[in-house]
Amino acid sequence: MAKRTKAVVGFMFSEDTRKVALIRKRRPAFQAGLLNGVGGKVERGERPEAAMVREFFEETGVQTAVAAWKYVARILVSDWDIKFYCTTGDLSALKSTTDELIEVHNVSTLNFQSTLRNVQWLVPLCLDTSDYVLPITVRETNELVEVTKVLAAANPT
Repeated sequence: MAKRTKAVVGFMFSEDTRKVALIRKRRPAFQAGLLNGVGGKVERGERPEAAMVREFFEETGVQTAVAAWKYVARILVSDWDIKFYCTTGDLSALKSTTDELIEVHNVSTLNFQSTLRNVQWLVPLCLDTSDYVLPITVRETNELVEVTKVLAAANPT
């Protein structure tokens, strides 16, 4: 198997968790115009947690600490290994520092927004207080994504 490119994506929520900061993507092409969490590639020799802090600062101008980010999920697809994180903070301090705009959205109406598909389940996962162990891992296998843990967590027996 080819080596996967490592990346991180983070979601910052308001302290009351009613709002979430997302970025309106311009690139890559398949994400253009859609909302996603803030993130990017992990640099050589960099730990994913440090990459999350760096990427968030580069794209929002807000400095965070490694300890502030909760690791919630990992998605493994053919060419990518993406770790997802969440935190809370002062969303009014965020500003767009690139040509991709930072936007604050109500969590309750996020399903009406144009987001990447995984944002629709990653945001609720970040806010879920169930007692299952995080992070979860989703792995692409022969064009079928295994979401067994997600479904089991959503429907405990």
